Amino acid sequence: MTHYQILEVSVGASAADIRSAYRLLVLATHPDRTPDPAAHARYLAVNTAYETLSNPNRRAAYDKELFTPAPIFATPQSRAPQPLARKPHHSSTSHNSYSALYLKYAPLGRIVCKAALTFSLLLCIDRIWVLDFPRESVLNSPLFSTKRGSYCIVETPHATFHGQCFDVGETVTIHRTALFRQVLSVCLCEEGQNVSSDCYEDISFLYASGGALFPVTMFLTAAVGAWPGRTGRRQVDCAMTTGILTIIIMWLLAIS
Repeated sequence: MTHYQILEVSVGASAADIRSAYRLLVLATHPDRTPDPAAHARYLAVNTAYETLSNPNRRAAYDKELFTPAPIFATPQSRAPQPLARKPHHSSTSHNSYSALYLKYAPLGRIVCKAALTFSLLLCIDRIWVLDFPRESVLNSPLFSTKRGSYCIVETPHATFHGQCFDVGETVTIHRTALFRQVLSVCLCEEGQNVSSDCYEDISFLYASGGALFPVTMFLTAAVGAWPGRTGRRQVDCAMTTGILTIIIMWLLAIS
């Protein structure tokens, strides 16, 4: 295999093309990135090829030797070995293509992870920052029926939530988050009293024990993707995962 084939460039490639191909191949085959022995061997071959082709004098001498035909009457001992042209291995080419794509989109993936990390921190702040609204009057409470059961969308001056039905005009005490307006609990107020024992907890599934798994997972995944590093695949994979989790969380915020 010739040096040009090792670097996957044409014989007439410019110095910039050779340098660009070398950088991509080194990133894909560096021993710190993969434990594959075949990749390590190719890493050494890539460096050897680049040392020859990156130097104009060495490249000229190599081209002269490469394209000079052997003498017709030369003995086997004096005949220069001719390089064998091989078709690049399909799996190696595909691997390098994927590595190049990961490296290309790694900066965008890191930005997505940082945005998701900020969003998860806002969710944490929202869960801690809880507002109390005592003696809220129920303004509207329409009933909706589905195959899984019935529920009401209750509206008060400072909150709207799905769940237990109340009569219009009833007085309730509401515990609601400040940023995303998620209702955590509702207590029915008895006449002449502030709060009764009729309380409904965990109205917002996202902030309940089961739903909290989504923002926690998004925070950890986004932190891994936003962590500085040169491995493009980590940033891209984490960005895709946090994107899916963000869609789920936004849907849970909307239906609560």
